[in-house]
Amino acid sequence: MATAIVLSLLVSGCAQGPSSGDNSGMVPARLARALRKNAPGFERCAPAEFDPAILEFLAEPDSSDPGEKSPSLVRADFDGDGLEDAAMLQCSSTEHRFVVVLDRKPEPLCIELSRWKREERDARVRIGIYLQRLPAGTIDLPNWDTGEVDTTMVLAHDAVEFVTFEKAAEAYFWSDGRFQELVTMD
Repeated sequence: MATAIVLSLLVSGCAQGPSSGDNSGMVPARLARALRKNAPGFERCAPAEFDPAILEFLAEPDSSDPGEKSPSLVRADFDGDGLEDAAMLQCSSTEHRFVVVLDRKPEPLCIELSRWKREERDARVRIGIYLQRLPAGTIDLPNWDTGEVDTTMVLAHDAVEFVTFEKAAEAYFWSDGRFQELVTMD
């Protein structure tokens, strides 16, 4: 059974709106300003950064979350305050990172959830991960030994899933004033 793991969060900056050629969603202006201010050198990962199989998969219709999807951006109310937040995969010349920016007053709050070294650009290595929205409500959690549903959990707010294509996924959900992590598939 998967258990929630409390993350030690690094509160830091994030990035701007979509990179060139990615029209599948904009970061709200207020959040984009906070991202640019707090994370020089990082920007939203462009579609060309991703494994083509991920882009094909996300282009398929999905009745549970209709609409155009981006591998690098999810917009939703993650903390239940009624304001739209954003989760994003970002790239710099040397690193990738996964950040969430919460629309807070007086200033948005950027929370870095993961960071890893970037593969050399010349190797043409594509990112094998993507983000997707996990809607508020009941989710089934598998028993990793049997593959059967082991337990269910109720998400009070939308969450964001960090998916390693054809491998594992972790849901990051807001609870008790912080993001918590839960493995949702393997």
